[in-house]
Amino acid sequence: MVGGLSRVSGAKQEATTIRILSALLAGALSTAAFAAHSQEIAVGQWQARLQSDPRNPVVITDGPDGPEYLFKAVPGMRRANDRIAERSELSFQHKLPFGVAAEQRYSVRASAIPVKEPRLIIGQWHAARNRGWGPWLALLLTNKGNIELQVTVPPDRKARKGKSRRIVLHSEPFVPDQWYDLDLRFTAGMPPDSRLDAWLNGRRVASYRGALGYVGEPSAGYWKFGAYRATPGNQVIEVRYRNVALRVGDSGALSAVTGAAPKSLIAMRDAALIHSPNARR
Repeated sequence: MVGGLSRVSGAKQEATTIRILSALLAGALSTAAFAAHSQEIAVGQWQARLQSDPRNPVVITDGPDGPEYLFKAVPGMRRANDRIAERSELSFQHKLPFGVAAEQRYSVRASAIPVKEPRLIIGQWHAARNRGWGPWLALLLTNKGNIELQVTVPPDRKARKGKSRRIVLHSEPFVPDQWYDLDLRFTAGMPPDSRLDAWLNGRRVASYRGALGYVGEPSAGYWKFGAYRATPGNQVIEVRYRNVALRVGDSGALSAVTGAAPKSLIAMRDAALIHSPNARR
């Protein structure tokens, strides 16, 4: 284990890699390793940041269709600068521009519903700067036993004052240890340019045309996945991910995500896999 990430490798996959595929340059690779105390890793022009207690590693294993990611929300285990919140997340630092179409797909499952804490966030789009409003788009579990897709907007987008407002786009009973396949197609910004359509396990569950993202920021922000609870819990909850992919732009017009070389597809095949000393045992 290095830097809080643990790699469990199959016999045919000894090497640790991070692979970023663009629509034009499929198969382009970047390989990197964490320094002893580093919490960030460079992937070409991208950055991936580990947000977890060193005692609570993110474990990546070789699944039949690619890597699977295991995160745990553990009582008392926090990121170094967290005072209350408990988390285990991977945060990809690419910035999503406003007004650019994006498509995101991933499969997620969790071992239990939260009991003590009101909610457990298991996937979120976060603002480029943290102003205390929370993620502007989040998939989460509630202590009422539901899995929900939520949008958050500030009440006054010009004055940028007051409390944020949460809009529940979809809610349904959550089944522990069942895979949920989420498909999101969205454009961050203000109406009439903003939009969000969502499918859960093949069913269309949301069609939203309101404000999306904290307009006024330099970008819509970045995505991170794993387990996050703002209120300490009394359970260990495991969250697993697989089939993770994100497309920014479309086949007709590629869009630069960071202002550098155009990128249209960010597909995480072996994202942030750090070789474990125990992998060959």
